[in-house]
Amino acid sequence: MSGQAHKETIVSGWEYLKVLIETSELDLAKYVRGNIAAGVRTRRSMRSIKKQVSILIKELVTEMRELEQARIEAKSVQ
Repeated sequence: MSGQAHKETIVSGWEYLKVLIETSELDLAKYVRGNIAAGVRTRRSMRSIKKQVSILIKELVTEMRELEQARIEAKSVQ
């Protein structure tokens, strides 16, 4: 995957993560007011948030490794 593709994936993943968090906040507020079903949705959302963060970390690490590799290759060419 090219560097640009990684960056687009990271940005779109970040936007999705923000939506998940906003949704979780709404359900958490409902749960605090006594809506048990909202608590279930909140826990489910937290699992999705955890998964999304893991995906973003993997993408960031891959991007950083590719940049470092490109930097090393550029130095060796000179």
